[in-house]
Amino acid sequence: METSQLLQKEQRKKDRSVPLKIAAVIALGLVGSFGLYSLATSSPNQLTATVGTSTAAVQQQQAAKPKNVCLTSRFLTLDQLKTCVHSIPYNATEKALVLEHIRRTWPSYVFTEISKTQHAFGPYSLAAVDVAGALAAIEATDYSNDLELQNALYNVFKKLQDAHTSYHKPSVYAQFYALQPASLISVVRDGKQIIQFSKPDATEVNVYREFFPTDAHDFDVVGWEVVEIDGEPALNALQAFADDHVGILKDGGTRFNLAVSGFGTGRGQFVYRPLSSLDLPTKSFVEYSVYHAATNSTKTVTYNWIGLNGVAKPGRAPPASHNGKLEHYFERLVRHLIYHSLFEPTPVVSYDAMDNSVGVLKIAGFSAIGGDDNGSFTQDFSANVTDALTEFTLTNKSTLILDLTGNGGGDICLGYATIRYLFPQLDLPGPREGVGPHTEAVYHVQASPLVSLLATQGEALLRTDPGSCSSEFCPNQWYSTTTKRQFLDASWATNGVANTVLGDVTQGLYYGCSSYNDFFPPPGANFKGLSPEYVILVSHGYCGSTCSVFSSFIQEHNLAKTVAFGGYKDAPQQFFSFPGGQVYNTVRLLDDDGMEGHDWW
Repeated sequence: METSQLLQKEQRKKDRSVPLKIAAVIALGLVGSFGLYSLATSSPNQLTATVGTSTAAVQQQQAAKPKNVCLTSRFLTLDQLKTCVHSIPYNATEKALVLEHIRRTWPSYVFTEISKTQHAFGPYSLAAVDVAGALAAIEATDYSNDLELQNALYNVFKKLQDAHTSYHKPSVYAQFYALQPASLISVVRDGKQIIQFSKPDATEVNVYREFFPTDAHDFDVVGWEVVEIDGEPALNALQAFADDHVGILKDGGTRFNLAVSGFGTGRGQFVYRPLSSLDLPTKSFVEYSVYHAATNSTKTVTYNWIGLNGVAKPGRAPPASHNGKLEHYFERLVRHLIYHSLFEPTPVVSYDAMDNSVGVLKIAGFSAIGGDDNGSFTQDFSANVTDALTEFTLTNKSTLILDLTGNGGGDICLGYATIRYLFPQLDLPGPREGVGPHTEAVYHVQASPLVSLLATQGEALLRTDPGSCSSEFCPNQWYSTTTKRQFLDASWATNGVANTVLGDVTQGLYYGCSSYNDFFPPPGANFKGLSPEYVILVSHGYCGSTCSVFSSFIQEHNLAKTVAFGGYKDAPQQFFSFPGGQVYNTVRLLDDDGMEGHDWW
């Protein structure tokens, strides 16, 4: 899920590196960690006061030089935004390092071979992606600035339509956004799917009026149908944007949902574009041709793009001044975006009683996000789920809705333990120690020289320093699906098998997750379970990784009904659109390689 970073570093929670066990096959998140420059150090307007320079002289110099809006302005025009993000210079040496890093890790991507040709993936037909050819083209190209290089790298992996295999631009680009002061929704009216304006956010309206005081300010648009966007039929324009730019998901309907309404409640990526994952808009404004069905009226409204700048530190200003108002609106805007799930707060479990018979259990994620202690989160998560199901039972509810909307996954062991608790009918004679949904799983890791090397080093570390052997490349992390016994050597990775689709992979494996069962009461103790017709899983398609394993397990065992909403009228909407997979950031591979005593890099 895209993470907004408009808040200054000291205002955000500290990041902590916690091991992620997120299921199934290894799919590496490729990280571009080079090319980070301070905008301040590259600023042509930076002022240095030498020894002996008077305060008055410094102030005169400051007044004489124009301000660098990249450092002082929270809000920017599109041209100013382009200037700021294009000020980071291209560096060919660092490009070479990034490409070398990618080429060393790419063979460990689970779909390396099949991605080379067009192929089916479930109900989808995925186009061929020539990653090697694209990287060679990038190697042969000089770029005018760093962002052009980063976009080229990002777009190579975006074509894979796999949220588990993406290139991460340097974090500085996560500080910049392009925003339209508009909110779009997709509805069906008279049997036809249309795009419609919903109520614009008051803070965005105030920002727009203050920042563009001489422009037309027509925000009387609630309920108006958007017929065209920049001269193209609105539905077609949004579909093209979703398919061309929201490229991390396999399901077209889910991409459309994210383009129109976003991860949360109405800030779609068409109107809210983080430069960490989307390109800069090509025009300074968007023109909407709209129609009002009740009055048969038509009109055209135009909104400029507003650049949001999380790098700037504007300093103090009188509250009634132009800058003071904008700073006030910026703080309100941040709170507004948090509400719309654009700043990933720690996922929570919530429960609502809809009526006398229905309870809704919302599960927003299976692991802590934002730096909270993962152990504490697991305890809180399980306690909240337990309390919710206890209330459900004591109030004699009969239908349980499991709302997985926006759930991007998390800790696979917690996902399996939650299934075990929610569905005691999986083991009717009574819960058994060490047995649960996790023991039915079969995982395979892509065979590669890097995986083999790390597994061999993990075996040696387990023998010489077992207390330090906690990586997923340590053999004791895995159990054999055949013998149900823990591995003690590298054979989990080196004694592989040939898969007809994926090629050479490891033998069947699963994680030892049984300790997570202790976070919940025994299945059947306070919640007896429900018949499948009384359990409904709900998603708008963004249910991935652990969430996809969680929901697909429930589907395969016919434990519930599943409902996916949104997408395109009369087109099947998938419940989840990226598969469960062991997500390994390549920075963590560097850590594991160093820990296990071998300099692969």
